[in-house]
Amino acid sequence: MRKLKKTNKKLKTSIRKRLAVLIPITTICLASSCSMAKQREYEHSRRIFTSDGEYLESKQFKSFNPDNETNLTDSFISYGAWELNDEGNYQRNVKEYIVGEKTYEDIKGLENNDTKIEELFGEPAKTYIQESNNISKEDIDRGSYYEATLYSINESNYVIVKNSNSTSPVILVGGLVGFMLVTAGLIALEKHEKKGDTKELKLKR
Repeated sequence: MRKLKKTNKKLKTSIRKRLAVLIPITTICLASSCSMAKQREYEHSRRIFTSDGEYLESKQFKSFNPDNETNLTDSFISYGAWELNDEGNYQRNVKEYIVGEKTYEDIKGLENNDTKIEELFGEPAKTYIQESNNISKEDIDRGSYYEATLYSINESNYVIVKNSNSTSPVILVGGLVGFMLVTAGLIALEKHEKKGDTKELKLKR
């Protein structure tokens, strides 16, 4: 009976050692393979236009989370003309407005006039003074203007891409093989434990 116990103990120890190595490796492989899922990236557009005719539009594809798009905030800023102050520096008034539901069609062609702007947006959400001692002649000659930045997401135009942290299919296969080996090891361990208990009972009889 002692010899049987010793043999079963060695088998169980051997199986447990192998499982101790296989389980973390399998877990890592399976967790890594989960990152291989593909995702949709939607077309994001940005329009920047000013009252004096400047216009820029850019588009890019990126993932879209409707609950976390804080960086896509429309803005409308009115800049006053640069003027010299008593200290010999240049300064100008800046007013920021909340765009809300206003669209490009609502804003384009808007006169650069405080009254007209406030008729569309209401009172400015923020007013402050910018000051600088280094202003180019071009900026001084530009005078007052407004700048609008509008974002939009076209959910009907998208591309399918792999996650940036995607891993090789080899990892997935390795994880599955490891999972099968762990399962087989657990079954073998259970069988040996049951077999050992049965033999011990027989010998006692």
